[in-house]
Amino acid sequence: MRAVVVVVIASLVGACTSAGDPRSGASTSSAAPTTLEVTTTGVVPPTTTLPEPITTTVARRDQYERLCNSRISEGYGPPDIEIPILHVGPIAFLDLDFEWTSEFDDFTFYPDGGYVADKYVTVVDGTAIGPVRLTIAEEDRDSAGLLYDPNRWFPTTLAGSDHTVMFQVCSGRDAQFNGGFVVIEPTCLDLMVIDEGQSVADSSGTSPAVWTATIPYGVAPETCATSP
Repeated sequence: MRAVVVVVIASLVGACTSAGDPRSGASTSSAAPTTLEVTTTGVVPPTTTLPEPITTTVARRDQYERLCNSRISEGYGPPDIEIPILHVGPIAFLDLDFEWTSEFDDFTFYPDGGYVADKYVTVVDGTAIGPVRLTIAEEDRDSAGLLYDPNRWFPTTLAGSDHTVMFQVCSGRDAQFNGGFVVIEPTCLDLMVIDEGQSVADSSGTSPAVWTATIPYGVAPETCATSP
C-alpha cells in the first residue's frame, strides 16, 4: 500500500542526528575552549588535521531485477477491502489513486540530500510469461525514477533510482513486490510495461507485448496527453 515517507507511500524517512551535530540544533556536551599558542609574531592556532568528507556516489543502473523469491506476499489484498488499483498489462499498482497523485505537491529535497519514494505494492500477474519489464519513458527520466531496491529506499538522489525494473514471474501466483517511484517535480509520468515472453504480430513480424499508462503527478489529469 502507499506509504508516504514524507514523499508518498508509507514514508520511509529516517532522521539520524548525532550529539554535537550543528544541524540538530542541540549538543549533549559543552565545547572545550580552544587553546592558542602565543609567539612573538602573533597568535597561531594549533595545527589540526580534519577528517576527509565522506561522500557516497550512487550510479543509475541500466536496470534492476526483482526475483520471485523477493516477493513480499501474494494476491491483491483482502477481497472485502476496496482500494483503487491501476492495472497496466500484467502489472497492477495497489492503492494508486489519480485523485490523490494529481493533487500531490510535496516534491521535497531533504537538507541532508535526497528524495523519498512514493511507494505502492506492485503485483505481477502469475499468468504472465515474463520476465515483465517496468520502465519509465525516456523523456521522463529527468523527473522520475523507480525504487524497488530495498537498499535504496531511504532518501536518495534521482541517480540512485532506476529507470527500468525487471520482475521475474512467479508462475501461477500473483506476486506482490514492494517499491514505487521517486518524483522530483510535477509531471505526466509515462510508464511502459512489457512482457518479454509474450509476442504480438505487427508490421515487422512479432514484437513483445507492450502496455502503457500515464500518471498525473501534481498536475490535472486532463493536462496529460494520455491516461489509462
